[in-house]
Amino acid sequence: MTKDELISLAKDYLDERGDFWPTASLTRFANQANRIVWNRLAYHDAGSVQSVSRITYPADSESIDLTSASYLNVGVHRVLNVGTLVSDAPVTSSNRLRVLSSLSRGDDGSYAATPNDPLDGVSQQHGPRWKYHNKQLYLVPPPTKATVLRLVYVPSLTTLSSGSTSLLSGTAEKYHDLVVSVMATLMQSKERGAAGSEATRAATALIDAELKIAHMGESDGMQVEYSSPY
Repeated sequence: MTKDELISLAKDYLDERGDFWPTASLTRFANQANRIVWNRLAYHDAGSVQSVSRITYPADSESIDLTSASYLNVGVHRVLNVGTLVSDAPVTSSNRLRVLSSLSRGDDGSYAATPNDPLDGVSQQHGPRWKYHNKQLYLVPPPTKATVLRLVYVPSLTTLSSGSTSLLSGTAEKYHDLVVSVMATLMQSKERGAAGSEATRAATALIDAELKIAHMGESDGMQVEYSSPY
C-alpha cells in the first residue's frame, strides 16, 4: 500500500467529503501512523521488518559507524543479532555462524583487568561481545584481524514523501491495513479535540491488541498466518 492509498482509505474511514484536511496535515498524520506501527513492530514482531547484511569489521577498531557508506549505508533503528563468519558468503556447513553475546546499554565493555578476569576468558573462548549505540557498533575487545560479521537489524523507516512511497518501507504488508486504522484513529481523535498524547495512546492500544492476536495465531502450536481484519 502506498501513501496515496493510505490517505484515501483513512478519509473513507472518517466519511470525509471534499478536502477538509490540508494536504500537509494528511502527510503528517500518515507519517505518524506509519512510524507508530513501525516502532511497535520493531520490538514486538521484528522478524516482519528486519534486514540481514554482511560487513567486514576492520582490525583493531574500537567501533565503526554502521550507517556509513562503507558498511550498511542505511539508518539503523535496532540491531537484533550479530555473529561472525569465516568468509564473506552465505551461511553454510563450512561457513558457520557464531552468534556473539551483546553488552547491556549500561555496560562500558571494559577490558579484562587481570589475566584471571573471567570476562577475558569468555572473550577468548566465544569471541568479542557487541554493543550498538548512537550509530556506532562496538566489538569488545576489538578483533586483531578483519572480521566478517552477519548482522540482523531493523533499518530506519523510510519517510512517506511521495504519493507512491510504500508503507513500512515496503515490508510487513500484512500490517499495512493497520497503519490505515491508526491514521484514522489519530485523525478522529484530533477532530474530537483530544490531546496529542491521548490520540497516540488510543492508536497504540489498537496496535497492541492486533499484535496480540497475530502472535497467538502464529505461535508454534497454531502457525496461522496473521491477516489484518481492516
